[in-house]
Amino acid sequence: MLPGAASNCQSTPKNCAKTGGFLSLPCRSRLGRRSFAGFPTACPQPFARLSKALGPCQPRDGLVAKNDPQVIIFMFLLYNSRGNKIGSNSAPALLPKSSSKLMFTCPTEDFIKTLDKVIGAIERSTIQPILEHVLIEVADDHLTLIAADSHCHVRARLALSKGSRKGEQFCVAGSKLSSVLRSMISQSVSFRVAGSALHIQPAGAAKDDSRGFKLAIRPGEEFPRESVTHKPVAEIELEPARLAGSITRLLPAISNEIHRLYLTGMYFDFTGEALRLVATDGHRMAVDELAQIKTDKKFGIIVPRKSIDLLRRVLTDAGSDKLRLVALADVERTAAVRFEAGEVKITSVLVDATYPDYLKVIPDKAAAQASFAAAELRDVIGQVATVLDRGNDAITMALESGRASLSARGAQTSDEATLDMAADYSGESRTISFNGAYLTDMVKAFENREKISIIFPKEKESILCKTADAKEEDPLKYVLMPIKI
Repeated sequence: MLPGAASNCQSTPKNCAKTGGFLSLPCRSRLGRRSFAGFPTACPQPFARLSKALGPCQPRDGLVAKNDPQVIIFMFLLYNSRGNKIGSNSAPALLPKSSSKLMFTCPTEDFIKTLDKVIGAIERSTIQPILEHVLIEVADDHLTLIAADSHCHVRARLALSKGSRKGEQFCVAGSKLSSVLRSMISQSVSFRVAGSALHIQPAGAAKDDSRGFKLAIRPGEEFPRESVTHKPVAEIELEPARLAGSITRLLPAISNEIHRLYLTGMYFDFTGEALRLVATDGHRMAVDELAQIKTDKKFGIIVPRKSIDLLRRVLTDAGSDKLRLVALADVERTAAVRFEAGEVKITSVLVDATYPDYLKVIPDKAAAQASFAAAELRDVIGQVATVLDRGNDAITMALESGRASLSARGAQTSDEATLDMAADYSGESRTISFNGAYLTDMVKAFENREKISIIFPKEKESILCKTADAKEEDPLKYVLMPIKI
C-alpha cells in the first residue's frame, strides 16, 4: 500500500505542475499528492490522457493499492520514458520541445562503413537500453559515432560535406539506423533533427517532404562516457594487415566458456623483441608471432574476444594507416588497452586474470611427421565433413607410408565418407581422431600456405601443425588434442 494519498484532492493533470518541487500527482491518478524525488513537476502527456479516459479514483481510507492499473501504467511510463530508474536523485534529461533543427549530408555508403566499425559494440540484450544506441556528435566538418558496452568503447569519425553547429549530439538506436541506411545505400542522404526525432531523407529533399524515415532519438547526455582514466605505460606501432591476418586465424580458438575467464580473450605477449598472439580453449591452441616489435619491458595482456572482433573489423579497412596500441595501467597493473587506427579508436578493459604458460603445451619431440599439400588436405576434410550430423563429430585420419585416409561417420545416422590423399609419411601406421570442427579450423588457418606439416608426438598426445615450406619461416603454430571414439 502507498500511504499519503489525499482523499479530497481535485487537482488535475493540467494544474498539478503548480505545486513546485517534486512531482505531485493529481487525485484522479489515484496517487493523490504522493511525491517521488527525481522527476519533473509536469505530468507526462500519455498519462494525462490515460487518466482522463479512466476517470477519477475512489480512494479508500486515504490509501492506494500498489497494483492499481493506473499506478502500474504510470510508473512504467516514467521508468521507460528516458531510461531513468524510479527514485533516482537526478531528473531525466529531456530534449527541448523547440530544439533547433540540425542538418548534415553525407554519402550513405560512407556512413554505413563508419557505422559498421562501431556497431559491433552494441549490446543486443541489455538491462541498460541506452547501450542499444549509437551516440552521434556533430561538428562543423565531421561527425563522430560512438558505441559502448560494459567492456569497450568505440568511436569513429566521418567527414561531412555539409555540417551544422558545433556541439550537437543525440542518441539513436544502432540496429534501426543501420537497417534504414542499408535500404537507401544507392543514394546520398540528409539528416535532420527536429525535436525528439531524426529525419532521414534523400539528399536534396525539402524539409516539408514526407518521404523518408523518422527515428526516435534520446539526449546525448544520457550516453555513458569513456571511464578509463589510467595512464599510458607503453605505446607500440603495429602493421594493420599483418595483425589482421593473425587475428583472423586465431579468433576461432578463443574459448566461450565463462567459467574459465582467462581463456575468453586473446593473449598479447610482448617478449621485448616480438609480439606473440595466443588463443586457446583448452582443446586446441593457436600461436602466431609478429617479429621486430621492440618494447622496453616484457608484459602480457588478455584482450576480451568482443574487443578483438571489433579490432579485426577496423583493421580490415585500415588501409595504409598504422595501428597504435597503447597499454593503460593503474598503480598495480595494466588495466586497459587502446587501439588507434586512422579515425577509429577502441578502448577496452582487459581480462583480469593470469594466462597459462602456453609454451609448455607446444610439443617439442616428434615420434612421426607427415607433410600434406595444404589445399588438398583442406578440400578432403571439407568433403568428409559433409556427412557429420554435428560439427563436433569426429574425423579420423589413418596414416600409412605415402598416403593418408580420412573418414567420418554421422553420430546419429549411418552416413559415412572415406577419402584418400597423398602424404609424405614414412613412419609406422597410425590412426588418430579429431573434433571435426577443430580440425577444419586448423587447416583453414594455413589456407595461404602451400604445404603443412603435422608432427605426431607419443600416442594419444596433442599434435602440432605448422608450415612445411622451408623457403619461408612461418611462426604460426597450431596444437590440437585428439579425441577418443
